[in-house]
Amino acid sequence: MCCMPAPRTRLLAVLAVAAATALVGCAPADASPPPASATPTVEPVFASDEEALAAAIAAYEAYLALSQVIEEEGGHAPDRIRDVVTPTYADELILEFEELASRSISIVGSSRIASAHIAQWSVGAEDVVVDAYMCVDGSDTRILDSAGDDITPASRETRVPLLVHFIGPAVQDRGLLVDSSELWRGDDFC
Repeated sequence: MCCMPAPRTRLLAVLAVAAATALVGCAPADASPPPASATPTVEPVFASDEEALAAAIAAYEAYLALSQVIEEEGGHAPDRIRDVVTPTYADELILEFEELASRSISIVGSSRIASAHIAQWSVGAEDVVVDAYMCVDGSDTRILDSAGDDITPASRETRVPLLVHFIGPAVQDRGLLVDSSELWRGDDFC
């Protein structure tokens, strides 16, 4: 719902899955275990701001796509959003989708990311956090009532500046999840 007040704007990106091959039972019986000091090499989650931004964009695009499906279906089966957002954010979004269903409203058309810039990213012991500025364009979306009549407010903003927060694992085995999406109150970068 890109054109409603934040955090009513939305999007799972899938990072490249790290291939880990475990060859069980293929070592000779007399093979000794690796020394205790040996530690597995872990690839960094991102090598640059550009990689962090690409992962954030992919996550938000997946979020937008799934949100669009739920919105076009009038908010029915909102639990599907859990695939692309954190549990806390899912609870918030599910309430919004349920509000659509209770009012017999659907939102048709698609929103898209018009521009995006990395704000910051960091890697902790267990997770990676990415914040990105995103300009989301919802000019192709329309709000329909139960009769299918267009009730889109003429005065709505069609391009919305957002600060989007993502969380993912510290190793490349899963993608980022959208954790929040807030209307940017600073200078409009859209």
